[in-house]
Amino acid sequence: METVYSAVEWFVLAVIAVLARVGFALAVVLAAIAVLLPVVYAFEGGRRLLARARGIQELHGLEWRRSPFYSAAHMWLRDRGTVVRLGIDALAARLLARVDQVALPVVGTQVSKGAPLATFTAGGHLVSVPAPIDGVVTTVNDRLSAEPEAATEHPYGGGWLVEMRPADNVFRMLPRAAAARQWFNGEAERLTFALDHASELAAADGGVPVVPHRMLLTEEQFERLAGEFLKATVSSTATLAPPRA
Repeated sequence: METVYSAVEWFVLAVIAVLARVGFALAVVLAAIAVLLPVVYAFEGGRRLLARARGIQELHGLEWRRSPFYSAAHMWLRDRGTVVRLGIDALAARLLARVDQVALPVVGTQVSKGAPLATFTAGGHLVSVPAPIDGVVTTVNDRLSAEPEAATEHPYGGGWLVEMRPADNVFRMLPRAAAARQWFNGEAERLTFALDHASELAAADGGVPVVPHRMLLTEEQFERLAGEFLKATVSSTATLAPPRA
């Protein structure tokens, strides 16, 4: 009997030792979380404040910047003195998704408003987006030749398309700042529900609608939405070659 009591006593002590070690490990983890959590929140809060200070906001899961002008075809324009730099905005980037090639006009090309300015090869499609202004191309972003994906991964930064010398200052009538924010917010919400309906998926994150991935769309749906939101001409890469860069 004494042997049985000894075995039980040893077992109880072993269990207590294991629980003590688990409790100690748990206490260490909780202490680390208690120390790191405020740091993480502070860092994230600082990042958001810095972004807001730079005029960057997130609207329906899409990045929007305050400073540029915006065209109805979701192209931004940034005044750089004698020239205007142009690129696609985050909504266009989300709709295009991954880009395999970007064809741009050569320097010196006279471009008319509404004429194709850039052609993206994306997901088996050629998507030609129109120029929002009249002008002459003065610079093209050579980076896109080697890194076409930059156009959609960094649309407001290194993925810019061209710089143009505008024929006039009509572009200054395009929305920017608060007016552009209101327009972009409505467009992002409209695209969210269009993709939602097309893909038959609920695109919500904590009650806030987020734009789903466009690869869920059929070919016909993508062509329709690219035409509606980007005012783009869409064709298949199997039937049409992109314009010469």
